[in-house]
Amino acid sequence: MSAVLKKAVNKASSELKAPYKEHTIKEIDPNEKKIHYVFWAGLKPIPCQEQNIGIALVKPFKITPVRNWGCWTRDQDDKGSSGLRRHPGKNRGNEVWDTRGKEAGQNAEWLERCYGGKGLVVIRDLTGLEPDFVATIVDNLIPAIPDDVTYESFISMVRANVSNNPPKDAVKLQEKVAKQIIEACEIAQGAGLNELAAKKAEIGERSVAGGKGIPRLDQRAYDLIKLVGKTTADYETDTKAAGDAAAQQVAKVVGAIIPAMQQQQPQASALLTPEQMQQQATILALAMQQMGFAPVQAQGQPQPITPVATPAKPEPAKTK
Repeated sequence: MSAVLKKAVNKASSELKAPYKEHTIKEIDPNEKKIHYVFWAGLKPIPCQEQNIGIALVKPFKITPVRNWGCWTRDQDDKGSSGLRRHPGKNRGNEVWDTRGKEAGQNAEWLERCYGGKGLVVIRDLTGLEPDFVATIVDNLIPAIPDDVTYESFISMVRANVSNNPPKDAVKLQEKVAKQIIEACEIAQGAGLNELAAKKAEIGERSVAGGKGIPRLDQRAYDLIKLVGKTTADYETDTKAAGDAAAQQVAKVVGAIIPAMQQQQPQASALLTPEQMQQQATILALAMQQMGFAPVQAQGQPQPITPVATPAKPEPAKTK
């Protein structure tokens, strides 16, 4: 038999007969379905309604439970989907409570992914524990949240209560929870200071002629200043200093042009004529423009500034 006849024929059906290796579908980690707990150290509550994770708000300085969440949906499997709770209603027997993709662990992970850099932490040492037991630990560490709470005062309170009446066999657990709460507060404090520094920089940029940025601090900034333990002066002093510097610059320019004005008007005690007042205002406006201050225009088309010449004094009549 020739070599040509021994050569395998390239058939279109060859891929259909290729060996197939069965792939094992990875099941969800059972821990993902257990109740999780998060702690949030931000300024305002986190709204979660649109994410549909079973939580309306995650409130500041509190432990929030995160559970499996889902929705009633029509069962797409004719044989019945395993592991899904079927609706008890007679007319909705083909619906199941589907939590796939909305397990507690995934919901908590979403919160941490979005807000972890701002002071939210998932306390994984508490995963799967009963809420009543967790409440005992939390109440030991945080007996009450003061109305005038600051990060420093809150951290000091938690540190002071680390050994406060822990549940039996939970001394180490209470210490771990306290450590994670403190870490969240430190992260939130750093994020708050960065936000205030950015606002301060914008105000400084806005104070310069032609600069862009916010003109002043907003209410969130004032609330944040108290929370991070700073004072309003820490973020408004520079703005006042910039205004003082601008005023000094104006005074310097005005002081430089006054001698020229006085040379034109040797009799300082005499009243200025309207023409002389307009001339001096024109000189001052031109100086302000050179400094970068935009002149205030009246409504309508802007009119150019034209210096007005001082009328010459009449010569005394000659006597014969």
